[in-house]
Amino acid sequence: MLKHPLRFLPIALALAWAVDLFFWNKPLGLSFTLWTLLILGGGFYLIHAEGRRIHWSGWALGALALALSAAPLLRLEELTRFLNVFLTLLALGLSILTARTGYWLYYRLVDWITGGFELIGAAFTRATDLFRSAPAPVGEDGQPVAKPASPWRKLWSVAWRVVLGLMLAFPIVLVLGALLASADPIFADKLEGLLEIFKIDNLPEYIFRFFYVAVLAYLFGGLLVHATVPHKQAERPDPQKPWMKGFLGPIETGVILAAVDVLFAAFVIVQFGYFFGGATANINAAGYTFSEYAVKGFNELVTVAILSLGLYLTLSLINRRETVNHQRSFTWFSVLLFGLVLVMLVSSWQRLGLYEDAYGFTRLRTYTHLFIPWLGALLVVVILLEIFKRRGHFGLALWLFSIGFALTLTLVNVDGFIVHQNTARAVVDGEFTVVSDGGTSDRMLADPDTFDFGYLSNLSHDAVPALLNEYQQDHPAAVRDLLGAQLACRAAVMKTTDPRPWIAYNLGEARARQILLDPANQALWSEYPVSGPDRWSLEVEVNGESLDCQQWGYAD
Repeated sequence: MLKHPLRFLPIALALAWAVDLFFWNKPLGLSFTLWTLLILGGGFYLIHAEGRRIHWSGWALGALALALSAAPLLRLEELTRFLNVFLTLLALGLSILTARTGYWLYYRLVDWITGGFELIGAAFTRATDLFRSAPAPVGEDGQPVAKPASPWRKLWSVAWRVVLGLMLAFPIVLVLGALLASADPIFADKLEGLLEIFKIDNLPEYIFRFFYVAVLAYLFGGLLVHATVPHKQAERPDPQKPWMKGFLGPIETGVILAAVDVLFAAFVIVQFGYFFGGATANINAAGYTFSEYAVKGFNELVTVAILSLGLYLTLSLINRRETVNHQRSFTWFSVLLFGLVLVMLVSSWQRLGLYEDAYGFTRLRTYTHLFIPWLGALLVVVILLEIFKRRGHFGLALWLFSIGFALTLTLVNVDGFIVHQNTARAVVDGEFTVVSDGGTSDRMLADPDTFDFGYLSNLSHDAVPALLNEYQQDHPAAVRDLLGAQLACRAAVMKTTDPRPWIAYNLGEARARQILLDPANQALWSEYPVSGPDRWSLEVEVNGESLDCQQWGYAD
């Protein structure tokens, strides 16, 4: 039973109202960090107020959620923002479930799934605890002790008097406001603008917003109650305890793993012959150019690694380990499987590098470039968990490595990385470098396939500092022209774009605005005039040639 139910209601309402205030028709930015801080602060305060202790790992989860929530404040690139927001909400969910106990450190993969359903149930059912009265205390004579006046009754009495006062004040304020408006035209204009929000055309929107804020307040109330007082004292999960009884025999499991191991070993042997040793000669001898061979398979190899991980988890769940020897055989077949997969990941990494050398970096290639090392590290951890019989900690490992990947995206600045890498690829000894169809490197001046102006245009404003940095380098004129034209286009768009409201502040957008609207910087690219009927149809002139600005990637 809650000791102070009245403390939950204003916090739940504040969280719901903050969702409307921070996110309604506004892009994510500072608002998401503030909202995360608000829900953590409110939740931890209520736990403390109810006399509960917060486990040290609960504080760690809170710090982790705050770190992840900073991505919408720092970056504009979509995947970075999405992945960090998703993991922030997951960290908040874990805090609701385990801030008091720290049991998330012991969660099996199934506990992560069941925890999600527990959260959903709590959101819809636990808010009713706020309206339950504690049983009346009993005196020494066994008779109920008279309770003091209900705080609810007093609260509703005050609320009704406030409403009555507002009703009486309305006609008075209306008359006096009309008189003041007639006395001062400036005040009249301000008052007219204020009254615009009460237009009948806005009524459906207000009704909808009131409804969803009320629903959110109810759901947040349930989650806050669950975070503070669980239905029952949960037992600490045992990571080594299987959550279902295995039904597949050890021989069948061994045959499956052995067959996959043989297949992977054959593939790796081929890789050593054609890729790892004397790659250029071997690949060309097989009738492929470097670029053709590179494009074949790196995504497929990453997919094979992920599917192998899924196969291992499935077999470890349904396999019957009847004897110690059966356990050992499963372990070493699994270790061999992941050892071969790691070799395949190295092959995929090398293929990706060749592909990037041939065609440059894109967002997808950059994501894959950063994901493969984290996937490899996860596989190494899985091997160790299997050897030391700690496979139940896989869920925790997956969670931590997902966080590592998300924070890596945030720290790297994907769009800025693409600019730097593609410029470095294009410029070699002061010239552009392209890969010809014959598979050899030829040097030539600017080529559309070498330095894709259109693709750079579709990057977010996270790329602006990198664009300026590269433009100021001693690059060939052809390179500087494309970089300068890109900056000129972005500056023209930025002039027509209003700054974000403070609640949606984004450091990447603010930094780009500072750079692009700086008169000293604009003078640098003034030789690239931009023209067009509107911000969506701008063209930039480069050495007498017109290029489409293609600003849809950064017009937000």
